[in-house]
Order: sequence, then structure tokens, then C-alpha cells
Amino acid sequence: MNENPYAAPLTTGSIAAEPTGAESLRRQYLNHEASVQSIGTLYLLGAIFMVPIGLIATIVAAVGLISGEVEGATIMVVLGVFYFGLGLLQGATALALWKLQTWARTVQLSSQ
Repeated sequence: MNENPYAAPLTTGSIAAEPTGAESLRRQYLNHEASVQSIGTLYLLGAIFMVPIGLIATIVAAVGLISGEVEGATIMVVLGVFYFGLGLLQGATALALWKLQTWARTVQLSSQ
């Protein structure tokens, strides 16, 4: 017996058939799906930074507006609320892109 111990094992039985239908379509576009989900990760990163910044800016400016000591506090409140809202939209878009929902594609395309 002069067998090669490093040779690949011989297969006995049938080889699995190629997937058909939805599974083959999903495998065909698997790289595209991963790309869309990675864009969702970038949107989540933006949300992680924008939500706290908007919240802190709004709170600080609102306190300054109430005390009357800070000039331009009204503009800062508006900008803080805008950043906070934009951060929430980015977070929702990120989750929707991960789940491959169609409305997220519209939001993502309008932000380019």
C-alpha cells in the first residue's frame, strides 16, 4: 500500500446540486448586499457623532437663552435641533440599510 497520506479524500455519493430560484439570485448579488450594509455602517457612524453633538448644543444653547447671557443662542438652538434630527435620520437609515429596506435607498440617494 503506497497511498499518499496528504491526498484529498475521495468523495463517494452525489455532489450537491446548484441552488435555484431565490437562493441563486441572492448568491449572485451577495457582494452588492454587503456593500449596501457597509454604507449603513457609515451612516451609523455619522449618527453616533451627530446625535450627542446636537443634543449637547441644544441643551447648552437653551440654558444660555434662558439665562440671557449668550448672544446668538437662538441660532445655536436651531442648529442643535437640526443636528439632532439629522443624526436620528442617519441612525434610522443605517438600520434600514442593514435590513435592505427600499425606503432607505431613497434617503441614501438624496444625500449624495
